[in-house]
Amino acid sequence: MHNKVHPAHHHYERGHCKACKDSKHPYWLLVISVFHHLGQGQVAKGTHNGNIVSFIECINVNYTSSRNESFYDIQFDLKGCRDVYASFDKYVEVERLEGDNKYQAEQYGLQDAKKGLLFIDFPPVLQLQLKRFEYDFLRNTLVKINDRYEFPLQLDLDRDDGKYLSPEANRGVRNLYTLHSVLVHSGGEQGGHYYAYIRPTLSDQWYKFDDEKVTKEDTEKALEEHYGGEEFPETNLGFNNTPPRFNKYSNAYMLVYIQESDKDKIICNVEENDIAEHLRERLEKVTRFTKNFQNAFRELIPPTGESIPPLFMGIVHCYCSLFTIDIDSQELEKCQIPSERKNSKCPMKIQEVMLLMNLMGLSLTSLRSF
Repeated sequence: MHNKVHPAHHHYERGHCKACKDSKHPYWLLVISVFHHLGQGQVAKGTHNGNIVSFIECINVNYTSSRNESFYDIQFDLKGCRDVYASFDKYVEVERLEGDNKYQAEQYGLQDAKKGLLFIDFPPVLQLQLKRFEYDFLRNTLVKINDRYEFPLQLDLDRDDGKYLSPEANRGVRNLYTLHSVLVHSGGEQGGHYYAYIRPTLSDQWYKFDDEKVTKEDTEKALEEHYGGEEFPETNLGFNNTPPRFNKYSNAYMLVYIQESDKDKIICNVEENDIAEHLRERLEKVTRFTKNFQNAFRELIPPTGESIPPLFMGIVHCYCSLFTIDIDSQELEKCQIPSERKNSKCPMKIQEVMLLMNLMGLSLTSLRSF
């Protein structure tokens, strides 16, 4: 059997290896270049680097051409795929080279052949980029694909007797992965906003990182709400009316999975000394500001008789949400206003609203110095 193996650093044949061809993600090119610049290239290679073998095997003659290559992420087409497993199935799907598309097999000439790729190994940190954008040649413009696409909390790449693995893969390694983070694009092809849902310790608690604001979220927010697809409006448009469907424009475009067998090496606790000094100082200022706001709020509304008005509650909630201040709703509801206005049609005086707004204004001024 004639077997031709090409080293990974050689230029690959056009269309021969879609894993390497599609992995030129600008972000990761920047990350890898920074690692190498800092002399930490082996760190990225050890945690994010996987290997594939691409092959072309002739059907009627004894000739095979193969090439081993590495990858840092995998790009998946979404069209025609309902979930991550369907994308992996499509990724390793064998293509037939025949008719006008026969393969030139050196001394054997044009031959019918099979072309495909399989994974030699997967990295401890597996990154899947979902191709939410494509160029529409008919319309001559970039379009966003908002199709529904599901992704599991646990990803088993040994399924169906390891059909994604090459014969040379180590079958003793368990390729079971846990979802660590979901990167989201909200908007259309002309622009939008990026944010992420992350489980820093792989616990059940998710966090949404949206610019400088970080909030706690549940699993449904991180997963189901960012599959994409269509949704119905919450309002009822009438008994006999069929509600219109709207595309979900906030959907996942990158997934990061951590290999179960390596999670203790990848995930570690963050000690105080690991945090940059300027961030520790900012955290201390925010903590002091939060305590001052809570104390001022409690002094403003003494606990003497009547439930706090909804308008006041709304103002406080908006303000606390703006700066991610943790004030329990039940605690707010226990707060009360002076009893002399118990029967008043306007239980909250304008002066008190203005006092609260002045408090907010002063706090805003103090925050600008952070």
